[in-house]
Amino acid sequence: MFIVFCRKLDNLMNITKTTNTSLALFLSVVPSYICRLRNGSRPLPKNSDLLQPMGEFFAEKITDDFQKQSIMQACGMNDTFPEDKAFLATILMHWLSETDVREKTSLETDVDTWKTPKTGCQSVDTLYYGCKGKQDAVVRFLTEILRHEGTQTLLLFSDENMDWMTEPAFFRQWGTLLMRVLQKENHIKIIHTVSRKGQEMDAAIRGWLPLYTTDRIEPYYCPEPKDGIYRRTLFIAPETAAISSFSIQDNIDAAPNLYITDPEAIRAFTKEFEDYISICKPLMQKYSVLSANPAYKTILWEWEETNGTIHLMPEYLSEISFPPGFLNDCCSRVGREDLFAYVQDRAAHILQQLSFCKVYDLLHLPEPGMVLEGKVRIPRVSYPDVPVLWYTPEGFCAHLRQIICLLRTCPAYHAVIHSPEEPYVMQVKERTGAFVLGKIEQPVTYFFNEPQMTASFQSSLRKKIQSNSAVSREDTISLLEGYIQSLTAMM
Repeated sequence: MFIVFCRKLDNLMNITKTTNTSLALFLSVVPSYICRLRNGSRPLPKNSDLLQPMGEFFAEKITDDFQKQSIMQACGMNDTFPEDKAFLATILMHWLSETDVREKTSLETDVDTWKTPKTGCQSVDTLYYGCKGKQDAVVRFLTEILRHEGTQTLLLFSDENMDWMTEPAFFRQWGTLLMRVLQKENHIKIIHTVSRKGQEMDAAIRGWLPLYTTDRIEPYYCPEPKDGIYRRTLFIAPETAAISSFSIQDNIDAAPNLYITDPEAIRAFTKEFEDYISICKPLMQKYSVLSANPAYKTILWEWEETNGTIHLMPEYLSEISFPPGFLNDCCSRVGREDLFAYVQDRAAHILQQLSFCKVYDLLHLPEPGMVLEGKVRIPRVSYPDVPVLWYTPEGFCAHLRQIICLLRTCPAYHAVIHSPEEPYVMQVKERTGAFVLGKIEQPVTYFFNEPQMTASFQSSLRKKIQSNSAVSREDTISLLEGYIQSLTAMM
């Protein structure tokens, strides 16, 4: 008789005062089936579709402090109780699905006493198969890391097919869990596969760039060519567990994923990862205090000197469209007249790109109330010595009028209004490199110049431009003029 699942289910139902009938109604099964699951006379099938809705059901039922404390003790949670219902449902689903242990027969008990020769081989904790299996293994992996009391550096690599990750519901779950892992001050070393196809690379960018804003990820890539036939995944939490798998080309539907918790095996996988990363290169350069970093200023200057199409995705409006003298006025407001010459020189250098580069600018218009309250930041990626500044309503309107002027007089400048979902800003120049930084007051700036990554960043912004390409220049100008009128009327 399988005893682990039935006892867990019975415990949950007792804690939440759930009847067989109410759970059966929610799961669309008969009450007698719940009764058999609960008393252990019926095992739950492996990878059952009932696990996720069970997790969701009990997550909604756990409301008072006694229930929360009981669940934390039962599930082995060392952190504070998760108030996010979706995350709690994931924890409960994983806890219910952990490998069952069954009572042994007398014959099996006798067999256990027989001595067997030591071979040095370690057994696999669990095997998970195919896309769904890899998803389950990864959820278990991340959940176990969240339960772990200390912090650690995760070691991640995969060049396998990403179909297991890109299914929308799981993609959101994966992103939520991994963000929580990073928020607990864990770190990640990852070897990215920069040779992925366009669609896979787009998914990787969407998934990983928001996580980069935590400043807890150290990315690498391997410059050596690979044939792409025999593929590998290696996810390691040195103090917790490891996932290991192999596949041939894109075929992962039946591939086994090994979930390992044996310390010796984890050390062996860690050595494999370290051997691989030793022939890799950093994927990006990271700059935290921009004003004190001459290397950043050199890269910025060289980026601006290079010919190539530019795609910009600022937080609101971009630096290339600043009105003449705009930043001087802003610096004067905060008593930084000493920056006048620097700002004028930088503005001229940035603006000259419009003479030899096409520029595609993805604008975001905030709620007028934010502008009126002085809560809209002025961009400063290209002005590292300028302090954090905020738009006045008059200054924001002046910037919009300059954008309208560029749309009417500069054929190389193209602007599209969009509603961003990303927690980062980006500026990319074709065949040159990409600057990426989070939407926070003092962000870390990342510079990528690996050719395939640069092309992928540009492709992701180009698709955003194309999705709004039906809007003409005149339509964009009309929208900007309407916004200025609305904002002016509120001033």
